[in-house]
Amino acid sequence: MSMKKQDILGHWILALAPMLLVAVLSIPQIDKYILGKDAYNSLVASGWIGELSSGWIAEITSDWIAEKTSGWDGEPTFSPVDVLNKLAAISPDQGPLYFLLLNQWGYLVGHELAAARAFTIFAGLLSFAMIYRLTRDAVSPVAATFAMIILASNAFYAFYIPHARYYPHLVFLSALVLWLYLRIAVLERASRPRDYVALAFACAALVSIHAYGLLLYVFCSLYHLLFVRKDRRWLLAPVSAIAGLALAGPLIFVLFTSGVERAVAGHGPRADDLWTNFAAWFNVNFNGSPFLVLLAVAGAAAGWRRKCLALRRAVILFALLLLSIALTAEITRTLDAGLMRHLLASLPIAVLFQAAGLYALYRVRRILGALLCFWIIAGLIFASTADWALYIQGRLRSYEIPPWHLITRTARESDGPAHLIAYMIPDFLIDPLYFRRDIEFRTVGAAKWLEEYLRLYRGARISPWIAYQTSEIDDADLQKLEETMDALGYRACQRVSLPVWTEMVQYGWVSLDCQPAEVIVNNQVDPLRYEFYGAELSEDGSRLFIASSWNAQNRETVDRLKISFQLHSSDWDHATQLDRKLTREGELTQAAIDVSELPPGQYRLMLILYDAITGDRFVWEDNPGDVPEMLELGTITIRES
Repeated sequence: MSMKKQDILGHWILALAPMLLVAVLSIPQIDKYILGKDAYNSLVASGWIGELSSGWIAEITSDWIAEKTSGWDGEPTFSPVDVLNKLAAISPDQGPLYFLLLNQWGYLVGHELAAARAFTIFAGLLSFAMIYRLTRDAVSPVAATFAMIILASNAFYAFYIPHARYYPHLVFLSALVLWLYLRIAVLERASRPRDYVALAFACAALVSIHAYGLLLYVFCSLYHLLFVRKDRRWLLAPVSAIAGLALAGPLIFVLFTSGVERAVAGHGPRADDLWTNFAAWFNVNFNGSPFLVLLAVAGAAAGWRRKCLALRRAVILFALLLLSIALTAEITRTLDAGLMRHLLASLPIAVLFQAAGLYALYRVRRILGALLCFWIIAGLIFASTADWALYIQGRLRSYEIPPWHLITRTARESDGPAHLIAYMIPDFLIDPLYFRRDIEFRTVGAAKWLEEYLRLYRGARISPWIAYQTSEIDDADLQKLEETMDALGYRACQRVSLPVWTEMVQYGWVSLDCQPAEVIVNNQVDPLRYEFYGAELSEDGSRLFIASSWNAQNRETVDRLKISFQLHSSDWDHATQLDRKLTREGELTQAAIDVSELPPGQYRLMLILYDAITGDRFVWEDNPGDVPEMLELGTITIRES
């Protein structure tokens, strides 16, 4: 291996470090937050999910969710043609390539939110590799390593890497087109037909991802006319680019008809002036640091003075980029500070300029390469202090709303029917999109409403999940929750901590001891069949909870019957009892006996069925006990408090 190749390989290994760091920081986010504002549109247009109907929410219940959304059931057969039709209907100003790829990606790996974000992260990592290659060929391997770290330090782009949207694809294709163009027309390192074909398809893909991919056409056209040597390559490179436009011809027709109309109507009224747009663009590309701009400009001046062709080229490319942005902003009148994501097509050139400037300083004094640390520091500061509501516009809400996809998944994976209660979570933080129709769901705004709900439906709420945000409630509210559940005979069986200050607690009947409801005793007496599921003492030992159900053979004969739960000592001394009317047939219920006054010891739990009017007791069939009218359910041990 030659020394040059060894040098390039060494820099490439160094460049892997920021790529791996980005992967390590991005991958954990693929399943952490709910969809951002425009990511929802991505999945709807790609057929991953059904559309959510609009409407004022009076009370969010399972019936409301079933009525308003098809959730993640999506469209089972959503073809590429359906994608194009959907996109033309809801977002004609968007390029279709990302949505077509996402549509097929879903059928390949599954329609889960994590899969959509993984697709975007993959494109983000490819953009790092492509910008490294672009900077390496255009400047040097050292500058390419600088570019990787500068790109990894960009807080604005870091937000969009795990975002289920097409912006990392836009950056990757922009870097690819620029690299192919420079290799063909400027660096003269590519002359085979396949290189021109690759440029044509890359150009077609770029404008098919986003309309602002055309920004590179403006920028490259200016550079091509003014600075490229006029020869055969000078003619063939534009031919390839025009061929790319021809391949994307139908899309461009839609963009320049209904797409432009929608973009002007949606973004035109709030468009900013040119200098405001430039200020926002410099902020997101230089991490809001004028000092970084000064360093890059100082490096550019040093490189220009040394008459280094590669560094001068980077300066010219950056200057023409600024001119192209100015022309685009003034002609379209659709840009504002909140739409800087549309200009991510310019990010590879901005990074190239910064890396080239730092490399020029590095060539003056190698110690100046340590100035790279300022890019890292500025990125961290900008990420924590910037007014992100200005640049991201509504997409921060996904960092405030509970992760409903994780909440509902946790509830559905538990044993038995999924019952979910949102406790003191405001309605504006409820996102019905993530609910499945097999989840019984309810919101309650206070402990007293929770108590009323569980008392009314206690037979069907054996082990509900309760979700709340610690950012929305205080310790007093949590104390009321615990007291309410304890009073109703529930015990916390499982606790799960989720992102966005979200906690989930699965409660179960004390009588079932957090176990699935399984019949322990099944016996028959002439009017009915009785099923016993378990009995357990409360945490403080003051109450005995009993879970049971019954089914009548003849309803008319049992209307006046009562069940008596009795505790007897080992010597058959009567200790206490609880008499109850029969509840609804087949309903699993939990009864509670006060045992706070009983002395410690072992007690037999007995069951008696009797006529409330005559007092006659019924005989249990196949009763192994000494008294046929008394069915022994088990032994209860009461310990000292």
